[in-house]
Amino acid sequence: MDKYVLTAVAFGIIGIAMVIAGIFNLRAAPEQEEEPTKKRTRKNRAEKSETKSGSNLMANWVFGGHRGMDLKKQGSLRIKIGVVFIVVALIIAGTYLL
Repeated sequence: MDKYVLTAVAFGIIGIAMVIAGIFNLRAAPEQEEEPTKKRTRKNRAEKSETKSGSNLMANWVFGGHRGMDLKKQGSLRIKIGVVFIVVALIIAGTYLL
């Protein structure tokens, strides 16, 4: 196989996986109601970041995001990155394979 075919297929697979991961993040995000503003207090950042995201740090880095990011924002970021990978795959396929 040609290296351009493998590159286009790899970008396409990664893009589709990113979009699927983003959709799962958006589905898993709980419905958050706005809380009334209250007096600010200092919180333990380590506890908050560990409990907020129950997933693996490496998986977060690979699929876009970080520990402190909420699931809705992380899901939309993953979908955007996945679409970019799919577009790059289509550009590579259109340029070198047609």
